[in-house]
Amino acid sequence: MTDDLMPPLIPREQALSYYPPSFRSGKIALLAITWHHGRIFAHWGDDGELMRRLFRELDRLGLAVIVRMHDRRRYEPGYLKFLGQMVKDYPAVLLKYKDQERDNLLDLTVSDVLISNFSSILNPFYYTGRPSLHIYPVAPQQEFFIQRTWKRGKVRERKVPSSDFIWKLDPEENGGILARSFAQLLEAMETAVRDPDCCREKARIFVQKHMAPSGGSICPRIAEVLSDLAEGV
Repeated sequence: MTDDLMPPLIPREQALSYYPPSFRSGKIALLAITWHHGRIFAHWGDDGELMRRLFRELDRLGLAVIVRMHDRRRYEPGYLKFLGQMVKDYPAVLLKYKDQERDNLLDLTVSDVLISNFSSILNPFYYTGRPSLHIYPVAPQQEFFIQRTWKRGKVRERKVPSSDFIWKLDPEENGGILARSFAQLLEAMETAVRDPDCCREKARIFVQKHMAPSGGSICPRIAEVLSDLAEGV
């Protein structure tokens, strides 16, 4: 996917033609959420109220919002209904689910800032150098972790004693800004709008340290390696 983002496979102006008219002027925030942590803001307070506050703040900052969730079967029916009803109150909020809108390339192309609770969608976005805001997914006073996994067609939950279980890297080791509270997330949003280059250097360092170099050449390199393997080189 990074080959398709650098430079963009589809120019931003062309990509925007697939979005509602309210998205075609101004900036766009992509709220892309992993399903493993359950409700997005429940660990910080009332999930619905905090979501509404987030949408109001993003609107005040002049950003339309794409809410990209995982496939619907991974969420409880009540939460799906709640999300569907809530976004109707916000014309500049577009709700997507992975089982309905599988390709996220357009969302990554048009978005000026990405907000996520450590979903893997952050990895290709780092290459763009645009601001990425990381929601710390566990409440500070409650560091145990409810692990949600998909097994035999159902979401399974189990309590893990420490949130350290979920981290491959220290959460501070990322390509953007880490928010450990909702107030910090609002501050980070202000920073991202005021300074679109606020995460560029940190993202560059993270990519250089932990990921493969890009620049439109990853796919050809993979093809070359596979060809060499097939030919026994």
